[in-house]
Amino acid sequence: MKNKANSTKTTKNTKKKKKNTAVLIVIAVILCIAISAAYAYMKGWFNPEITPTPSQSQSEEPSISTSPPPSETVTETETPTDSPIIENPIPEGHIKINKFDDLKGYFEYLLSTKTGIYGLSVLDVTDKKSFNISTSQQFDNSSVYKIAVVMYAYEPEVRQGIPLDTLVEYTADDYDINSEVVAKGNYSDTHTIQKICEYILKNDDRAALNMLLRVYGKNNIEAYMSNMGVSGSMSSFSPNDMAICLDKLKQKTDASVDGYSQIHEYMNSGILDGVSTASLFTKDEDIFSMNASAIVYAKNIFIVSMSAKDANLSEALETFKDVYTVINTLFTENEVIVEKSIYSHALVLDNIVESVKQTASLFKSYIMLPDKTVTSSYVSDYDISFPRSDEYSDIGVTTYRGNNYRDSGFIGNINISEQKLEEIWSYEIGGMTGSGSIWPGVGWTGQPCIVKWDKEMLGMMNVYDKFKNETELIEVIYATLDGNIYFLDLITGEPTRDYIYIGVPIKGTLSIDPRGYPLLYVGQGLEAAKTNDGEERYKAFGYRIFSLIDSTLLHEIRGYDTFAPRPGWGAFDSSGIMDIKNDTYYECGENGVIYIIKLNTVFNKTAKTVSVNPEITKYKYIYESEYAYGIESSPSIYEKYMYFTDNSGMLICLDLESLKILWAYNTGDDTDASVALDVAEEGVFLYTANEVDKRGEDDFSNIRKFNALTGELLWQVDVPVYYVDVINGGALASPIIGKGPIKDLVIFNICKTLEDSIWSGRLIAIDKETGQIRWEYKSPYSWSSPVDIYTEDNKAYIVYCEHNGKISLIDALTGTQINQVTLSLGRQYITIEATPAIYGDILVVGTYAQKIYGVRIK
Repeated sequence: MKNKANSTKTTKNTKKKKKNTAVLIVIAVILCIAISAAYAYMKGWFNPEITPTPSQSQSEEPSISTSPPPSETVTETETPTDSPIIENPIPEGHIKINKFDDLKGYFEYLLSTKTGIYGLSVLDVTDKKSFNISTSQQFDNSSVYKIAVVMYAYEPEVRQGIPLDTLVEYTADDYDINSEVVAKGNYSDTHTIQKICEYILKNDDRAALNMLLRVYGKNNIEAYMSNMGVSGSMSSFSPNDMAICLDKLKQKTDASVDGYSQIHEYMNSGILDGVSTASLFTKDEDIFSMNASAIVYAKNIFIVSMSAKDANLSEALETFKDVYTVINTLFTENEVIVEKSIYSHALVLDNIVESVKQTASLFKSYIMLPDKTVTSSYVSDYDISFPRSDEYSDIGVTTYRGNNYRDSGFIGNINISEQKLEEIWSYEIGGMTGSGSIWPGVGWTGQPCIVKWDKEMLGMMNVYDKFKNETELIEVIYATLDGNIYFLDLITGEPTRDYIYIGVPIKGTLSIDPRGYPLLYVGQGLEAAKTNDGEERYKAFGYRIFSLIDSTLLHEIRGYDTFAPRPGWGAFDSSGIMDIKNDTYYECGENGVIYIIKLNTVFNKTAKTVSVNPEITKYKYIYESEYAYGIESSPSIYEKYMYFTDNSGMLICLDLESLKILWAYNTGDDTDASVALDVAEEGVFLYTANEVDKRGEDDFSNIRKFNALTGELLWQVDVPVYYVDVINGGALASPIIGKGPIKDLVIFNICKTLEDSIWSGRLIAIDKETGQIRWEYKSPYSWSSPVDIYTEDNKAYIVYCEHNGKISLIDALTGTQINQVTLSLGRQYITIEATPAIYGDILVVGTYAQKIYGVRIK
């Protein structure tokens, strides 16, 4: 029995286990199906149809939603979705704005690109946020005064004493030439105050404004404005003052204060149609100045007020439209995409350091227009915006230090494997004497231009037949102290065409048209000199433009200029720069004039001709006391701002669209070395260093970094140097602006360092951010600007020419010399003052040895 019972019990347990297993399997299957279904639903693999209930299928009358009144805010309801949100990429050269607070930075940039001085006030009435740009600037904004006078007339307590139907007589004292209605009538004509208000706002009638000022009294009006918070006086107000008036007007209109809706109607304008549901607009303009303002009823109600002076009026009005359109788009769509590069930065007048602004105020500017009219007010006929340095030219090294930032003398690709320098050719030239000195070979700044011509260009130019059928030619073009401009093959050093004869020494660096046009621009260092053979030569100072098709002189600017602040000297050592977009060339003279040359170029490839028909605008600045005028340095340009130093050691920022000096800094001594610009995401920075010349004794050469947009001195490094008459100590060379692996370094060449000897100098590498010296390279002194080169494997080197005819290859990260070559002897000692240019792996430089050299970087 015991065995049978055990057997039965075992059988029952087995069945129970099988049953439990089956249940578990079923549960598992159900769970798998449920999970799979959920997963498929989440993935969107199926979308089950939903059968509507009778109430859902029932037809209903459509609901009509009306736009909210101006005083209410539109609220949008977000529609949930299971689909992922795919954001379109932001186009290159654009940024996205999705916060009100980010508008200010963009508008600062936008307004800084326009001709003239702009101020802007934006008030988000709905969310009670606001910002102002250039609030310290005062504008001739009569709109503020007009609105305030009319608002005062409609104040209930004022109307009790002087009702709107009161008749006012028009008198001779009320006359104003800017009157479209009242002044068209006769003296003693009468108009009601209500009509006068309408004339003021709808017709910008100044005679009508004078009538109300006489009725109410200017003092009462100004007190009324002051109580509102307006800070201006009479007709000089800021955009913020206008915004305050419009905000008060809106408050009174919303509160249904009797009569204020009528003011609103007078000020309505069609200019804002389509921007939002309702708008209020006011505008007044005069020669070179404009003021515009609006209340815009968008998703958020906002007030925008903008003023401009020394401006292009049509551009200013379009800018105002751009401003309110951007704001409206942001409020409507919660974001807006605008055109702005990360390397584009704003120069805001209110941000300029007060001390450099005060120094700028000590200068007076004068402009001679092409028709010989002299004026102190100027507005460019076109927008000026120079490109980034790497976009200046793709044909080669076409000007001193390569571009408008003056930050490179190197172009092309290079692979440095042997880390050696080797002289591969030399070409003999001549020399001259004059002005109590010798002028052999090539001197300071003396950089060649190196450009690549294609087969089409070679076919139309006067190169020798040997080169006409070449696929391309990389041509060295060199202006020298023997009075000639030479043309050499970069690879072999042999002449490619006949030289251009100037006849007297050329001390600076010529320029080649960066557009690839066959045009050459060149100055002149002396007007009288004697050749090595004893020939006396004279040629009046001039700046010349030559055709590279046939070497014809196309135009000449005379250096002796009665308009100049230094009329008795007319040399041109500065290397000019081209505004490619506007066909305009800028050249600075030692006579103290900046020449703005609208070329009107015509280059006809089919006819194989090139011509210019220049219209020249001349600019000069006059200091309030004694001053050493003249510009030997080559200017650097960021967008529309030109930076340069002069013979008095003044560092100047000049707005090219208004020809106004925005800031100036006294560096303490003559500064002939061209400043260099560094444009980064963080801002625009300027590096410069001076000589020890006018101080007349041993002193410091001051190396400085500035915020180029504010004039703020960020750091200064002082290097003690010798004073030597004629051959100055300090900085005659332009600095290296580090890039790539040395992007955190700026490297200066300082000569005649006091800690070494009168024949010595140093390359000094400085941390851009901190101003701390990272390394120093001691050597014989040099006036030559060092050149930074970057290899395909991302290594940085420096090529450095010393006065003793030696050229060193230096590791740019550490300042360690890797290799050095001594140039071959010539007819004179091989002093190097000139700055080399490098195309690919070949360096070209001229020396006092009366030779031009080609050196391969291996």
